[in-house]
Amino acid sequence: MMYTHNELRIAILKAADHIEARPWTYNFFQNRMPGSNNDTGCALGWIGYFLGNIRQGIDEVAKVITNSNWEDRYTWCDAFYFELDMLVPRKRDQSWRFSAELCVRALRLYADRHFPVAHSEHAFVKSLKAQLKNKEEETV
Repeated sequence: MMYTHNELRIAILKAADHIEARPWTYNFFQNRMPGSNNDTGCALGWIGYFLGNIRQGIDEVAKVITNSNWEDRYTWCDAFYFELDMLVPRKRDQSWRFSAELCVRALRLYADRHFPVAHSEHAFVKSLKAQLKNKEEETV
C-alpha cells in the first residue's frame, strides 16, 4: 500500500502521542500490530495501527517508513531501530526500546528528520502569524 509523505508523518506522530498518553501500551517486545487502542504494541506496531492497516506486519511498516529496497525483511526493522538509536542514544541503562518517554522523543525526531512539515504548511503558519500581528497592530 502506498502512503503519502504527510500520511506517514501523521501516523508516526499519532503513535508518539498515543504512547505519551498511554505509556503502558508501549512494549518493544510486542512485535505485532496492536488490535485496539488499549492493546500493547511496539513503536512500529503503533505506527502501523495509525496507518490504518493492522493486517500488515511490523516489517512491512518498517519497509514503508524507511523506504527500503532490501530483500531481507529483518533489515527493514533494523534500519528503523538503528536510526532511532542514533536519534536518542542510549545513556546508562536508558534506551528508547525500554522507555515510553524516550520512544516518544525518538519517534518525533524521526518524523521531523524523514517526514518534515511541508513547505506549504510553513507558509500557512507564517500567514496566520502575519494576520495575528496585523490584528494586534490595529488594536494598538
